[in-house]
Amino acid sequence: MLMQCLSGTAAEEAWSQDRWGMAAGLTAPQRLALVWEERLHGARPDVTKAGQLIGWDWMRKLRHLHEQRLTLDEITRAIGGTTPQHLVTTRLALWWLDLDGTRAQLRADGELTPKWQRVADAHGPEIARVLKAGGNRFDVSAYLGVSVSCAEKAITFVNKSMVAALEVAA
Repeated sequence: MLMQCLSGTAAEEAWSQDRWGMAAGLTAPQRLALVWEERLHGARPDVTKAGQLIGWDWMRKLRHLHEQRLTLDEITRAIGGTTPQHLVTTRLALWWLDLDGTRAQLRADGELTPKWQRVADAHGPEIARVLKAGGNRFDVSAYLGVSVSCAEKAITFVNKSMVAALEVAA
């Protein structure tokens, strides 16, 4: 029944800019993240496959993988995904299960590095691509699945690093 509703809603919203509306069970930042997944990677979620991933057998596996604090990439690979579409489909399924579908690396036990620093280090090129494509701190926040304040600090660090690299090259 859930898949019928979601598929019907996706069909109705296909003509509009807001293809992944609240009827698909997503928040505004999650919808924005899907827009950036498509802009950066050309990837749109497979709604039918995401629906299968929230079925009983797959749901247990996704929850188990999520509890192990794996990254979105690691979870996607663990369930056999290899393409950007697989990743965004897994992300959608995690959101539907009310789990965190963040692209940002989770903090390891005992690690003291601030989250914004880990985000900047691990996702600097992606942050730069979002900004170059006209994105802002809200877009970076949504795409990576981090708070706006974390995105702001990471953007500042990435911008300073890029300036420093240009000065060294000059």
